[in-house]
Amino acid sequence: MPGPRGVELYRGILHLKNHPLEFLLDVSLRYGPVVSMPFVRDPVVVISSPETIQYLLHQNYRNYQKTTERWTVFRELIGNGLLASDGDLWRRQRQRIQPAFHQERLALFENLLMAATSDVIGKWRKAAEEGKPVGLFGELLRLSLRIITKAMFGRDVREFEEKALRAFATAHVYINPMSLINLLELPVTVRRFFLPRFRQFESAFRQLDEIIHQMIAERRASGEDTGDFLSMLLTGRDDEHGETMDEAQLRDEVMGAFLAGHETTAIALTWAFYLLSKNPVARRQLQAAMRATSRSRHACATPRNISSSA
Repeated sequence: MPGPRGVELYRGILHLKNHPLEFLLDVSLRYGPVVSMPFVRDPVVVISSPETIQYLLHQNYRNYQKTTERWTVFRELIGNGLLASDGDLWRRQRQRIQPAFHQERLALFENLLMAATSDVIGKWRKAAEEGKPVGLFGELLRLSLRIITKAMFGRDVREFEEKALRAFATAHVYINPMSLINLLELPVTVRRFFLPRFRQFESAFRQLDEIIHQMIAERRASGEDTGDFLSMLLTGRDDEHGETMDEAQLRDEVMGAFLAGHETTAIALTWAFYLLSKNPVARRQLQAAMRATSRSRHACATPRNISSSA
């Protein structure tokens, strides 16, 4: 497969550390939709073709397993939940969790999402009126964290929001699969002794663990089955063995959802806003569609005056 080699690859590693998005875009434009980078322990393949991504993740996923050293290190960091698991374990966990994402269940999240978004938009409007800038990615991180914690765990996150966001920021470089540290696949023991900030990462992760165990303990104590993601994890049984999840697996699943569930959404929304700001035609089309949807909902919610004549 084509890709950078030798001195070019070494220079690329330095560029990847400081400008990862520019580097990945550059190699994709130069070498095509499938790029190979032969790192020391495991080669890295960068895929940018939608058709190839669909083939890997949907049509032929059984051939592409999470068995590399990079995934081993990743599991040591965040646990072996659905995000990092493979094979039979992944299938059983997916089976247990799937009902929480049923279409009827997702429809119930709409009011929650609208309320949280309206609060944030009000804050942004006030900032605009006062001529103050808004850090979009940070705001969207906060918004998505509030929504996903309430929707999936039935919990208002504001009690520990700042603590969680700080911990996420510290942990990010060690859980981002495209960070230089993870691409080099340094074992956890090596990271602990030779990377000064790794102990800060472990401290941040302990703080996230405390938040997760608090949410789990509160739900157990309440005895409620709200049908959300956390309830499915606590009560769901796999069809093959009829067993519920053990405590370690429960923690890993909640951690994976807590970590990945909000950041990926915030990143996607930030890029969407950026691209809309660069494409006024698409922005106007989106605004028109939103206004039409709003009018349609208002019409459905407003009782009609029906008159009858003899």
